[in-house]
This record gives sequence, structure tokens and C-alpha cells, in this order.
Amino acid sequence: MNGRIAVSCMRSSGRDRTARPGFAHLSHLVSCITMVIAFVSSPAIAGIQRHATVTWRTVDSQGTVEFAVTAAFENVWGVQVGDYFAESLGDTGFDFGDGQSAHSGDWHAIQLIDNDSIVLARLDPGRDGDDLIYHTYQDAGPFQASMLSCCRFDLPDHINNPDGAFQALTVVTPAFSDSEHNASPITALPITLIFIQERENTFYIPAVDPDNDTLTYRLATDVEASGEVGGFAQPGLPHAPNALTVDPTTGLITWDTTGATLNQFQERQTHYSCQIIIEDGHTQTPVDLTILLARPDIFFYPEFGYPPTPEHESILPVVEGATVRFVVQARDRNYGDTVTLDVIGLPDGAVFESEPANPVFGRVIWTPTADDIGIHRMVLTASDGVSLDTTAVSIEVQPFIPLPFYTITDLGTLGGLQSAASAINDIGTTAGMSTDAEATQHAVIWDSLDATILEQPEWAVSSNASGLNILGSVCGTAVDHRDYSEGFVWSDSTLSLLKPPLAQYVSSAAGLNNWNEVVGTVTSFDGNVQRAFMWADGTWTHLRPAPGHTRSSAAANNDAGFVVGRSWNAGSGTGFAYLWDSLAGTGKSLGRLSGLSARALAINNVGEVAGASLVSGNVNEHAFLWTRKNGMTDLGTLGGEQSVANGINDRTMIVGSSDTAPGPDERWHATLWADGRIYDLNDFIAPGDCWTLQAATDINNTGIIAGIALLPDEQTHAVMLTPVSLMLDALRPSLADDNNVLSFTGAAANSIVYVIQGKDCGSTPVRGCPGLTVDMTSIGTLGGVLASPDGYGSYTFTAASWYRGATYLYQLYEPATCRVSNVIRTTFY
Repeated sequence: MNGRIAVSCMRSSGRDRTARPGFAHLSHLVSCITMVIAFVSSPAIAGIQRHATVTWRTVDSQGTVEFAVTAAFENVWGVQVGDYFAESLGDTGFDFGDGQSAHSGDWHAIQLIDNDSIVLARLDPGRDGDDLIYHTYQDAGPFQASMLSCCRFDLPDHINNPDGAFQALTVVTPAFSDSEHNASPITALPITLIFIQERENTFYIPAVDPDNDTLTYRLATDVEASGEVGGFAQPGLPHAPNALTVDPTTGLITWDTTGATLNQFQERQTHYSCQIIIEDGHTQTPVDLTILLARPDIFFYPEFGYPPTPEHESILPVVEGATVRFVVQARDRNYGDTVTLDVIGLPDGAVFESEPANPVFGRVIWTPTADDIGIHRMVLTASDGVSLDTTAVSIEVQPFIPLPFYTITDLGTLGGLQSAASAINDIGTTAGMSTDAEATQHAVIWDSLDATILEQPEWAVSSNASGLNILGSVCGTAVDHRDYSEGFVWSDSTLSLLKPPLAQYVSSAAGLNNWNEVVGTVTSFDGNVQRAFMWADGTWTHLRPAPGHTRSSAAANNDAGFVVGRSWNAGSGTGFAYLWDSLAGTGKSLGRLSGLSARALAINNVGEVAGASLVSGNVNEHAFLWTRKNGMTDLGTLGGEQSVANGINDRTMIVGSSDTAPGPDERWHATLWADGRIYDLNDFIAPGDCWTLQAATDINNTGIIAGIALLPDEQTHAVMLTPVSLMLDALRPSLADDNNVLSFTGAAANSIVYVIQGKDCGSTPVRGCPGLTVDMTSIGTLGGVLASPDGYGSYTFTAASWYRGATYLYQLYEPATCRVSNVIRTTFY
């Protein structure tokens, strides 16, 4: 943004500040003002208006309204902070709109600005130092409450409304019932905006609404800003050829100052007056301010850095009970300045942490509750004591929806000790690798439980499948006895090798989309050159690294032609996750977290990207999600120090791995990130010690997950996790020599549901339903029960005395739909 704000205040400390009930209360952070009150009372006088704003809120259901009436005047008589003074030139008080008013002699000085030449003050009729006015109305109104007076400052410094009248008008609706409460918008617009001469300037109005109402923005009319027709002119003709505008939805102020009239005395400042109206659909907040036109060669200002700061007006989703964190960063090109971060609209219970510095970092941490469901908007400011930058971030708190349980299907091996699933398509076909009895590794696809070994070149000693599309096409990599590799595509039972067009290069294929476009990496024999590529029907497209980088690699692509991977500098190791638009022939950085490098590993058809980035210390990686709106977000871990995101579907469900504890006790567990929460997938499969899910490698749009599980004998097997909709409740009362009941929901209407009992966890195929298994062995069928038209039902059986002390597993099977339920584990007493 080209325009910046001249600061009306500075906070004394940027240390930890926790939001408290009523933080958006009008006594806090109105117009970014810090109240410094010395409780000194001395006769003083001030005049000549420079700034005005009025905010209010209802405080009870008996018509009482709390006002914050703020203005800035030229300090012609030496007012000091803490003085109560009279504004004598225009007799500036406040009219409540019902025939009553607050006296002009009760202004309380709260800050001195611009070498003490400007005094910022609040009306405080009670002279008790709280700088607020409480007024009780007799009916619901509405009332037009206003500050109306004379005079604005004069020529030659003030161009468009010299010596004009001013007014700050709001509409008040007192509350006489609990449903009528309201508060006006709160803004951080201060006394003066600084715009640069002879160029287009833009600035977003920083504002929040305590009631979370949608805000709109506009310029005040001449009557609103002065109290009379023709009494006020916004910046524009006849003083400037281009008019200042405000976007009603975004609050973006735009003014091209080219050709604007300047002060005839070059050594003096040029000011234009302006009044902005911020509306919430019920009332309005007026902000009367001046715009200083500064020379570009003498003006430096703080700026937020994007990333890591979320993009302006980002909406960060979080589920109730989960913790949301984001980092903001700002710097000033004048490195001798100190930059201080601040925030308005911080939600109740949230924490903002920052220490003044240059560059400066801040962090917002919040764990919302069910009472916080909805959108919470906050405005962050970065100040160097002279100018200000702002940005807005919202947090959308969503209701918690419990994660479904999963049935686990062991895809087995080709007779060896290992298999691994790398990819899954939307019809449940899975691709990966498996070893045979001779420990040879083969690229494999699994359709249901049937494994098919993919054809590989005669020279290959091993192969692996890494990508799979809806057509059943598979890409992967074959390796010869020299450990040289070559990518391949297997489509329509035909094998195509991806032999690099340059001699002495090897290739590896990482992914392919539904257009059979393959992406991967080519590498020179000596390892000094690495380039990402796309291959389609024999045509190679090289995807260059970012400017200044020496290497690139590609990991995945979507159906829109976007490719993701990594770009980095081989010498320094620094780099970032990267996105290429293969159709446009362009690329862009997706950034990184707090470490030196990042790698993108997956992209969905919405354009959202998942991967891993180094964090501070450059030893551990954290999984991330990147979106166009919010940039890169740290997804966290399961309690350990590392995580990685391997796959993402079009519903923004992300799968990967995370360690569960720091240090030597770390264990990698398959992980799911969904709806702002992180889940250990081991908590959502059949109980028992048959499986440890180590990694989730891919997820399709129906929520089925491909991954890798560790068996008790240390074998690793490819597995498929299928979410269940047939839900079995806990067995009650779990007593031997008694009737016990199993209840369920989610069955098909009027269907027969069978109850399966087993002793050990495992995997047993179900006859008549190819690919379906129950998650136990040593099974027996207790009996069947008819589900209700709503899909509910229960099964009752008597547990014999010999059940006492025994532990059993129970699962439901519905033949009509070839579905099974979750597994429950019960010990009888």
C-alpha cells in the first residue's frame, strides 16, 4: 500500500496482552488511542479542530448508552496531558440528540502530538478519568447525536475546507430489551493519513464491529461532515483533478494525488480534510481526519510482510476446542526505527504476544469454545511512532463434527515382508509397492484385495508406483542394477518409459493427473543438475527453479495444470515450496515457515497445497497447508517435533505423519488434519495391538485413506482406511450371566444387520462383498436384527457365565450394502 497513517498514539508496551470480556468495549482502543491520564486539573483552552470521531454502545436495557467522544485540536494555549480544558473557539461539546448535551468545558487531554502542537482529548463530564459519557434516553429513538462546531484550520496549510465548520454525526438506538443491544463500529483510523504526492495511494480502513456485523464504508456527505449544505468538500475537484474514493465493501481508500494543489509555501505541509463513515447496518461511526501529502524522498513507513503475515482480510478456519495460531511480521526501511505491533478486536480469551523491534514479530493464539462459533475480525497495526500500516485477519470458528471411525483393510504383500500404498483414486484403487518372497520390490496396484504387478523394463531390478488417476493410469519409477532410475507411465496395459531427452540424465515420476500428465524430476548422473518436469504424450516441459535458485523438483499436479514441488539453491540450501502454472508457463513461491526451506507434496483440484517446511533451528519439519487466501499455515504435530503432509483431497482433508513425543521416545503415527483439528488415526480404528498406523500417504474425495501400518512382527503393510457410516455403540452392561445390548445407527432402512464377534484384531474377508473385510479374526456370527426405517436398531443376547473376565470384539455387517461398522472392544464382568 502506498498510503500510510500518521500515528495518533503509541502503546507503552507490546508485551503479552490477553483479551478480556469487553475488550472491544469503547473504553479500549478507539482510534488506536492509548489513554495516559495524569489526573491533573488546570484551567486551559484549546481550539481549531483537526480530528473527530464518536463511538457508542448500549450498556443496559433501560436506555443507557456509553459514548466515547474524541477530538484533536490545535494546542494554542499549552494544554498538558491530564488537563481538563474548554474548547472555546467553537464551543465544541456533544449533542445527545434528545435536547440534552455535554459541556464544551469538560475535554480531558490524553495525548500531545506533533511536538505538543496538537492535543488529543476525550469529553469527560464526570471528570473521573474514564473519558466516557453515560447518558440515559427516555425512548428508543433513533437519535442523531453529534459533535458540531467551528472551526477547521485555515489556508495555506489546509486546502479543501479551510476554516470550515465540522460535525461528527452518529445514529443512536438505545436498548429497552435484551434483543436491542448494539454497538457502533470501532476503528484505528487516527488523526492524519500520510499520502505521497503525485502518485496513486491506497489504504484499507482498519475497523471491526463488536457485534460482528458486516461493515460497509463510504464518504460523508457535506451535511454530515459540516452540518450545512455545501459546507464540506471531500478531496477532489476543484482542488485536485482526481477524487478520493472508498470501496464500500473492502474499505479501500484510493486517491491519485497527481496534480493536487499543494501548499504555496514549499517548506510547509499540505493537508486535505476528509470524513469517512463506517456503517454496520444499524448505526454509523464518523471519522473526521486530515490527509498530509508528503514528498516521497523523505517518507519511510512500516510494512507488514506477506508471508508470514496472513493476507489482508484472510479468514482462518478453526473448530471449537482446537487452537489457532498465526504469526505477523512487519519491518521499516528506516532500520533505526523501532516498530510496535498492536491489535484491536482480539477475541475474548485470545493472546497477542509481541515485543517492539525492527523487524518485529507477533503471534496470536486462541482456543475458541462453542460460544465463539462465528467469524471474529481483528485489525493489526504496525507503528514506527510516525506512521502506521494495518492489516485485517478474521478467524472463523466452526462447530466440531466428530471424526468417523475407520475400518482397516490389509492389502498384504506379494509374499515378502513389506508393502506400502502411495496413492488412491476416487473409486478406491490403490497404488504402491510390495516385495515378493525373494525381497524384490515391484510396483503394484490393488483393486479390492487383488494385487496386480505392473510391467517393468527388462533391465529393472525394482520398481515403485507413486501416482494413480481415476482412469487407472499409474506412474512410478524403475531402477536398474547401477541404481539409475527412469520414470514410467502404465496406462491401458501399456508401459511408456520417461527417458530424459538429454543424455546422462535419470528421471523419476512422482504424480499424474486425470489428463495423464506426469510430473517428476530429472537429475544429471553427477547429481549437479536437478529440474522439475511435466511429461504428456511424449512431450517434455521443463519447470525451471525460481530466479536465483539452481534446482527444482516436482511432486504432484492437479487437473487444472498446476504443479507443485520445491525450488532451492544448492549452495545455501535455502528454498521454498513452489507452484508452477504449466499452461501459462509461470511459477511462484508458496513461501516457507520459520526455517530455511520447504517442499510442496500435494495439491488438490481447488488449488490448495500441502507439504512440509523446516521450522526454527532447521532440524525439524512441520506439515503445512497453503491456500491462495491465507498463505502457508503450520499444521502442528501430535505432540512431537516433526510432521509432514503427504496428501490432500478437495474437501481440504489432509493426511500425513507426525511424531507423538519429542526426543528418543518419538513414534511416527498416521495423521489426519480436518476442520482445523489434528487427529491420530490410530485412535479411530479397531482397538487392539494388531496395527500401528505409521503413515497416511493419500486420501480420496470420499475420505478413504491409503497408508502404511506396522504389524507386531515388524512387517510393514499397505493398508486402506474406509470411514464407516454404520455406527455401533458400546455394549451395555457388559455383564456375564445377564442380558447385554448392542445398539446401532446408520443402517439402511429395514435392512438385516448381523452381529460379528471375534477374539483377536486382524482382517477377515467377507464373502459376497469383494474387497470388504471385518477387522478381527476367529470370528463368529451371533445373529441378525432388522433395522428400523430410520436405520436404528439393537441386538440383545445373554452372556454365559464363562464370559466373565473375557474380552471380545464386536462389529456389524450389512449384506445389502456390503458395509461394516466400527469395532468395539468389551471385557465382561
